[in-house]
Parts: sequence; structure tokens; C-alpha cells
Amino acid sequence: MTIYDETLVPAYTLPDPLVDAHGVAITQTAAWPARRAAILDQFGMHVYGRTPATTFAAHAAVEEEDGHALGGAAHRKQVRLELTHAGRTLALHLLLYLPCAPTVPCRSSWA
Repeated sequence: MTIYDETLVPAYTLPDPLVDAHGVAITQTAAWPARRAAILDQFGMHVYGRTPATTFAAHAAVEEEDGHALGGAAHRKQVRLELTHAGRTLALHLLLYLPCAPTVPCRSSWA
């Protein structure tokens, strides 16, 4: 459930980073690396997600370009990004607007 009204969010206190999952206080420097690893693992699980261990083959191709988009204020590129693994391909379509400096002509191609 998503809450859009912050007055409906229940009170919450963040856990102390210097107390481990068993309630034991981290008081020695030598204990910190293990606690840090546990915190990073929790962030990976509950907040940021994890990078897949599997590697993907990536291929990018520019499908369309406009060096004078938005009245010459931007360089517009449509890029197709393909990620391939185990015979399966996922295609992502990216639309990029790159600003052109007002005193420098917009480049017709980007490396």
C-alpha cells in the first residue's frame, strides 16, 4: 500500500547502526566490518536491490538523431539498448535530450 498523505504514516524509529541484529552493541573497531556488511546487505535487500551476479551482453544502437531538437536547444537521440543472456534478449528504448551550449553549435553526432 502506498501512502500519499504523510500524516497517515505511522511513527518509526530507525535502528541504531551500532547495535547488531541480536541487540549486541558494537563497541570494538574490529566488529565494525561485519556490522557494516550486515547493514549493506539489508539495504540491498530492502532499499536498493542487488546487482545480478549474471553478466549480460549489451548492444546499443542509435535509431534516430536530431541535432536541433527543441528549437536548437538540445540534441535528441533515440537509442535501442539490447541486453542478452541465455538466448533471451531484453530491448530498452531510451530517449535522450542532451543540452546544447548556447554559444557552441550542437554537434551532429556524439561518440
